[in-house]
Amino acid sequence: MAAMAAAAKDGPTYYTPERLAVARENLARYEWAQATFERLKAGDGFRYYIGPEYGPAETYAEQSDEFMWLLQPTTKIARFIEQEARAICPVHGTRGRDLDPWCPYNIDPIEHPYKIQCMLGGEWYPSNDYASGDLTSGEYPDDGNGCRIDGCTYFFLREYVHMAYGSAVIPALRSLSQAYALTGDARYGRKGTILLARLASEYPNHDDRQDRRFYALYNGRDPRRQWITGGMITDHIWETFCLEGAVYAYDGLYPYMGQDPDMLAFLRDQGMPVESADDLRRYIEHYLVRAGMIGLLNGAIKGNEGHHQAAALACALVLDDYTGPSPNSVDLVDYAFHGVGHAAHLLVNGLTRDGGGHESPSYSRIELDLIRVDRAMSAIRQQQPDLFPLDRYPDLFGEPKARLIFDWFLDMTLLDAYLPSIGDTGGITDGPGGTPGITELRRATSQCYSLLTSENLYAFQRYGDPRMARAATRLDGTLYEGELFEPYPADQI
Repeated sequence: MAAMAAAAKDGPTYYTPERLAVARENLARYEWAQATFERLKAGDGFRYYIGPEYGPAETYAEQSDEFMWLLQPTTKIARFIEQEARAICPVHGTRGRDLDPWCPYNIDPIEHPYKIQCMLGGEWYPSNDYASGDLTSGEYPDDGNGCRIDGCTYFFLREYVHMAYGSAVIPALRSLSQAYALTGDARYGRKGTILLARLASEYPNHDDRQDRRFYALYNGRDPRRQWITGGMITDHIWETFCLEGAVYAYDGLYPYMGQDPDMLAFLRDQGMPVESADDLRRYIEHYLVRAGMIGLLNGAIKGNEGHHQAAALACALVLDDYTGPSPNSVDLVDYAFHGVGHAAHLLVNGLTRDGGGHESPSYSRIELDLIRVDRAMSAIRQQQPDLFPLDRYPDLFGEPKARLIFDWFLDMTLLDAYLPSIGDTGGITDGPGGTPGITELRRATSQCYSLLTSENLYAFQRYGDPRMARAATRLDGTLYEGELFEPYPADQI
């Protein structure tokens, strides 16, 4: 990477006063918004490598600065584990694969940091207290390179650090940044900023931290599937929405960074070269935002259609740099619309003639991530009205065919209630004791007018179609929940 440029931002561009006003109106009027804020404070729990949206902001606000710093593990510990070494326990062997062949572990970063729990027996690994500097004690120690016993290597800490990133760190940043933006409570701002600074100090790149990328120990490629490459802290697909979450957290925490000299002193004690708030912002932009932008541009970060485009527009909107050194915001808008993202024609050429995607219904839903792209591009246009003409950077959902994607999900729904089981649309039924597996057929129950739920709120606001208004409701007539920072069309519906 090039030398650090001056910090580009001078204020929030995502969590703007207008968006905060919308969120506060939603909180004042709607129970779903109040429930979302409570969920933001309580968190969604910790599970798997990705999944939780919110971390427990209230719990994190009461933790020490040192705890928040260590919540993001060092990326010197690898995260990728070869297939043969996954889901193996010293006590239960491979039996955990009957529960979950990918990740039969739990984590609890608050009560049991740097440990994983076997789902079968409930025991915690490794035996040493890595977070306190203990690398060797107990029967099953792991110093970050694995625990080798009787010829078998168990990668306890690799599993932990991978799970912690997607199910703890990113949800924590989302919760703390939003809680701070809405309340101005310095507890949220301080803990969130410390965690974000730590993430920036550990985030891999294509310069001096190449050895920390996801497949770094395997010459940059999945050893079994050589066509799979890329990745940063996690793999190339999941990194899209992890980066997006981290970048928006920077926007939400931006104002706090100039309010706490004591926090800056703490970061200096951890070895960060930050004498001022501008130094901190510059560091985060260089080592996190622009490093992620480079990852997008060179293909190290690329997901399903909608994933990488949303990450790119988040970077463009938040960095707010349209004239500075490359990569800048213009580069990422071009990437999303005309580069790998090809969003300019994706919702025309990338859909079937009736509006369907190229995957099963569940996976085709991912293309609705382009709603976030559309919203971010609208915000960019408000700030740069002359830079991105519509003939080159089109209104994504203004195309008649783009509207058909919402119709397609309605038309695919049989008898106004059932979705055909195509591909992995419905998942698989549970086996004995709740274990994954396919058992006897079971009668389906009525569920929804469309596989899309809150997305139809956007569709109704966009097109005013009564079908989409009904599809934005459950079968009992109640509206689906909205998004905290987006206008909610309850009155219109």
